[in-house]
Amino acid sequence: MVELKVEDLAHNTWQDAGQVTSGGIQYEVYQHTGGDVELLVQHGLELHQVV
Repeated sequence: MVELKVEDLAHNTWQDAGQVTSGGIQYEVYQHTGGDVELLVQHGLELHQVV
């Protein structure tokens, strides 16, 4: 399970950047606007938005 704060998504701190396949596994890609940081979330994992 991965949790992202709703305020981070609302203020565009993390943005959905599409999908990528690496090593035969599909991931959703989230990019951080403050730098060169990407968060890869494997398909099938739950992504929760928390306050």
